[in-house]
Amino acid sequence: MLEDMKKTEQQLFKLRARQRELQTQASALEARKRTEDRRLDARRKIVVGGAVLAHAGHDPEWAALLREVLRKAVTRDLDKAVIGDLLGEPAGAMPDRPPAPAIPDRPPTPAMPNRPPAPPAKPGPRNGGPR
Repeated sequence: MLEDMKKTEQQLFKLRARQRELQTQASALEARKRTEDRRLDARRKIVVGGAVLAHAGHDPEWAALLREVLRKAVTRDLDKAVIGDLLGEPAGAMPDRPPAPAIPDRPPTPAMPNRPPAPPAKPGPRNGGPR
């Protein structure tokens, strides 16, 4: 009888460990799916945006409608600055915002006297290397 209880506890322990392992795998797959979904969404936006802009380049009525839609839909100043040329404004213009104040010149920061220079970065996906 005692032996049966130990056997049952061992089986339960193994199953719970497997459950944790499967939960970890499921979480990783869910994270991968979210990343893939975001990439697909970004790619769709690029493709649709390209098609819309190409059509606007060939059809003046469509271009006027696009300008109207963009003026209503794009509300952030930073976004408006990016598409200013599509709105009929100079590229890079920041409508409804005063110019940013100039940043005063700062003296260069002295090097750390007791610290050697940092080694060069290894090539990787964030600094020009292979993925």
